[in-house]
Amino acid sequence: MRFGMFGARTRLLSSALVTHGVAQITPPPGVHGSGPPRPMTRSRAVAAATIPPAVASGLMIASTIALKTVRPRLALPTARFTNLTLASLLAGNGMGSVLFVQPALDDLPTTEHVRAEQGLGDRYAELMRVLMPTTVASCLSLLWLIRDRESTAFRLTLAGTVGFLGMMGTTALELPLNKQTFTASPDSPPANWDDLRAKWNRFNELRTLCEVAGWACLCLGTLVDRSRKR
Repeated sequence: MRFGMFGARTRLLSSALVTHGVAQITPPPGVHGSGPPRPMTRSRAVAAATIPPAVASGLMIASTIALKTVRPRLALPTARFTNLTLASLLAGNGMGSVLFVQPALDDLPTTEHVRAEQGLGDRYAELMRVLMPTTVASCLSLLWLIRDRESTAFRLTLAGTVGFLGMMGTTALELPLNKQTFTASPDSPPANWDDLRAKWNRFNELRTLCEVAGWACLCLGTLVDRSRKR
C-alpha cells in the first residue's frame, strides 16, 4: 500500500465515516508528520469509502452474468476459481495476523506498538475495503450459478457465504476500535491501550474464525460439486 499522506487520508477517512461529520485530515502527532488541514465533507468521505467496493462488487456480479450468457459452461468453474482465490487471500491473511503478526506487535513497547498498528492500518484499509465486499459478491454470484438448490454443494457454498458475511459484520463492529487506534498519539498513548488492543484482538480472532470456516465450506462445496459431476 502507499505511504505518507495517502495513509493519513485513509485513517481520517475512517474517522469521518464513524463520526458522520467533517473530518480534518491531520495525522496524529508522531505519525507521518502533519501538514495543513484538508477538510473532507461527510458526502465526499462516504463516496470515497463506498464507490470503489461498490464498483468492484458490481463488476464481479456483472462479469458472472455476462459469462453465464456468453459461455455458460465456463461460468461455474470460473466463478469457483475466482471465489476460492479471494476467500483464500482473506483466510490466509487472517491466520497470519492471529498467529504471527499481532503476537509480535503485542510484545513491542507501547509507543512503538501504536506506530506499528497505525502503519498496518494504513496499508490494510484501502485493500480490505475492496477485497472483503468483493469476496462476498463472488459468493453470491456462485450461489446464483448453482442450479440445484437442494444439493450438498449449494448448501456448503451457502454456509461459506454466511461465514464471509460474518466477517463483514465483525469488521463493522470493530470500526470504533479502529478509530481509537488510528487517532491515538504514539507519544502519549491512551491509558487503556492494552485493553483496547485486547478487545480488538478478540474481534480479529472472531473474524478470522468466520473467514476460515467460510473458506473450508467453499472448498468442500467445490469438491462435492466436482465429485457429483464425475
